[in-house]
Amino acid sequence: MTSRLARISAVAVCLSMPSVSIAQIVARQGTVDAEHQFKSPMILQLPAPNLTKLPAGTRIVVSADIGRFTCDVVSVATLTVEHKTGPRHSTGKLIAEFAGSIGVPASFDRLVAVSLVVRRGEMTLGKTSAANINAEEGRSTPFRATIALDEAQLISAFSSEPLPILEITVTVRNNS
Repeated sequence: MTSRLARISAVAVCLSMPSVSIAQIVARQGTVDAEHQFKSPMILQLPAPNLTKLPAGTRIVVSADIGRFTCDVVSVATLTVEHKTGPRHSTGKLIAEFAGSIGVPASFDRLVAVSLVVRRGEMTLGKTSAANINAEEGRSTPFRATIALDEAQLISAFSSEPLPILEITVTVRNNS
């Protein structure tokens, strides 16, 4: 794990964009105001949870530290993922349902878009987004997004280095 963190951090440092990391999370993009505070858009990269090892119907926390990163004072306060069972026609697919909440301090309402991409190197294994989340000031606003991943491709991706990452892009606009 430590070598993986070093690799992810090295990638962020090599980019000409500002970056900050906590444990296994690397944040980049936008302008850095202070540690963990970014201007929109903000990209978070962290190890993708291995859903192939998770029994269907089980929900786990993606990262306990994700809420520490803010984008224009907005944070993804919580993020979980559940390995769901899909319909019969989705044979060979692993359904991942992400559920989270957007936190906005007392200020003004925002429109937030959250994009989630599971990738291994340059290869995208799956992607989804939750757009136009009306995040009200002083509240926590829930969102959900689902990805159908090719199960065989995912098993193969987790069988060797580099392991897949989850890339979360947060874009914030004023909602006036």
